[in-house]
Amino acid sequence: IHFPQGDYNLLLWSVIPYAHYHLKQDELEKLHEKELSTPRKDGGDYIAYGILDVPLNLPYDKAEYDICCLKREDEKNLITAIQNDMVWDGRKSWKDTTVDDYVYMYHFILGNLTEDAVNATIYCNLIEKGYLGHDTQRQEFTVQFPYLDGHEMVEAFHQALPEPSEATRQLARELDEKVMDIFKQDQPQHALKYAYFFSQNSLSFTVIRPYVIKEAIKRGLLREVDPSIRNTIGRIMFIE
Repeated sequence: IHFPQGDYNLLLWSVIPYAHYHLKQDELEKLHEKELSTPRKDGGDYIAYGILDVPLNLPYDKAEYDICCLKREDEKNLITAIQNDMVWDGRKSWKDTTVDDYVYMYHFILGNLTEDAVNATIYCNLIEKGYLGHDTQRQEFTVQFPYLDGHEMVEAFHQALPEPSEATRQLARELDEKVMDIFKQDQPQHALKYAYFFSQNSLSFTVIRPYVIKEAIKRGLLREVDPSIRNTIGRIMFIE
């Protein structure tokens, strides 16, 4: 796996949020999307479900735990990129992240993004968004986030992600029950199956990741990065 400057801390900022998704457990998926979704005339296939948004008095600022997880894919170049936007990265908006950004990075990694006037705007954009770093003394560009190049490397990485322990699996089952108790409140009988569906595998919910990161920082497993490179964290790209 390639990661910037051999900085293990930067690697963990990308791998921990990504690995969290893999806490998802098949045995907790007792109700499947195809059982609830409704095909639309325009070709869509969706589940319509509503819950009440009740204001809560929390002892902390919930905005500190906001997260947006983005997946960008380009099948032509066999690219898959995952980006977790959280308060620590300071990025402006998820809308700034495009498939083209990662396609350009793909070509840079392959050595196909020439350093000339034609591509000057592309380079400036990639540097501004934290995809590329520029060493002015050496006059060279470097990739600022972890990436894996090649099918075998990608497969080995996924196989190396740890499986949840039995203690974690038990916590996941208990959490699903508690989330279900919340989701089913004031729901009519016919909607309970939807409440159940959306409470499955809650331990792997995206919204939990900032809490995991916060705890990792508290325990010293992660260090907050220098402000000059904070917009580089939380990304990982797979090239197959």
